[in-house]
Amino acid sequence: MMNTHDIVAKYQHFYEQGRTLMPLTRDSMFKKIMTSHPEFLKLLLHHILKLPLTDLGEIYYRDKEILPKYLGKKIYYLDLFVDVMITDTQTGRIKSRPICVEMHSTSPPFVLNKVSAYGHRLYDNQLEEGDDYSYHQLKNVYCIGIFKQKVPRFICSDYMQHLSIANLAEPVDRMPGTRYWLVELAKFNKKFGELRTERDKILYFIKNADIIMRDPEQALYYIRLGGIMAKVINYAMDYSSSKEYQQILDYIDKERADRATHMVNIKAAGRAEGIVEERERGAVKLKKVAAESKLEAKIDIAKELLAKDWDLATVAEVTKLDISIIRELKYAAS
Repeated sequence: MMNTHDIVAKYQHFYEQGRTLMPLTRDSMFKKIMTSHPEFLKLLLHHILKLPLTDLGEIYYRDKEILPKYLGKKIYYLDLFVDVMITDTQTGRIKSRPICVEMHSTSPPFVLNKVSAYGHRLYDNQLEEGDDYSYHQLKNVYCIGIFKQKVPRFICSDYMQHLSIANLAEPVDRMPGTRYWLVELAKFNKKFGELRTERDKILYFIKNADIIMRDPEQALYYIRLGGIMAKVINYAMDYSSSKEYQQILDYIDKERADRATHMVNIKAAGRAEGIVEERERGAVKLKKVAAESKLEAKIDIAKELLAKDWDLATVAEVTKLDISIIRELKYAAS
């Protein structure tokens, strides 16, 4: 196992080569770190859920697709479903607690709808087929959502909120057994020199890991913290050099290129559609002009015939104009 001195040397080589680190705010990197280093996940749970670190035991990952094959597939699966063994401080009993931890690269306006779905899924996962469960035996669950961006419709200035799962249209607590912690990294604005608590350091690292690795002062500070932080940075450097990481980058580049091509096609189709519509509008306009010109010609003929004292019925028959129009022309001339 590498010691801090070795990781420092490794980082200096990493930095001198101008290499970059995949940010932890990207789902795949977040998932990799949290599944490879459960101690780091425990720190996160400790600081967000306010659970004593000494009471957090083994972590069991439930996800069947925690680390999916990336090529040819969508890489942004639901991040983490885990069972955490928690010691009850009062009774000393060890019980598992279902916990969902999700990193959101974007902040959709239907956040609580997603949260409700996660909560229901956590409950549902407790009812495996064949189990002799009663509803009163269902365990309360925790959900943590970490958002890279600000969440629409949430105006609280605090970067961390403890919410009830509610229906957006009816703000009533619908799942009292589920608690949700919402962390908006965009509102966590502490600078590197302002980090005082361990929670500050953890959230700052999650938000700025790729930036930290481009700043020797910050990177060496985190490495020299030792313990789990040094391990995470060491692992992140290795992962950024891996074949899997390159496959993810290639996949993302392809996804972006496909999206850009799709947008170009949409715009081209829009322009083509606009040309067709413009042509159709032009044809209608020409027909209208032609019809108006034809009407004016008929009216001129009718005026000439009326001036020669032709009777109204005969003028209407010759010009194919309505008799009422002929009558108006006659009265206008008199």
